[in-house]
Amino acid sequence: MPVIFAKPGAGTDLASSDVDHNATTNYVADEHVAHNTVSISSGGILSGGGTIDSNQTITLANADIDHDALTNFAAGEHFTFASVSGTIDHNTILN
Repeated sequence: MPVIFAKPGAGTDLASSDVDHNATTNYVADEHVAHNTVSISSGGILSGGGTIDSNQTITLANADIDHDALTNFAAGEHFTFASVSGTIDHNTILN
């Protein structure tokens, strides 16, 4: 990279072709990524994705979740509304 000396009152020009951007102080290559070459993808019960040069949506298909197959599921710790019955008589709940 050329060294430029400037004197007060003297004009100084620098052509952009004289600057090596990748050789500048504090240059970090990971901060300069072509976003249209990076993509996110989905699989299983997720759908959506695409390149990160624009906003992307990842959708979860709730109907495909098998609650009983989830990690740390313990039978008997949950109940469903299908297993609950009763009647309401004014301020009293009867089973």
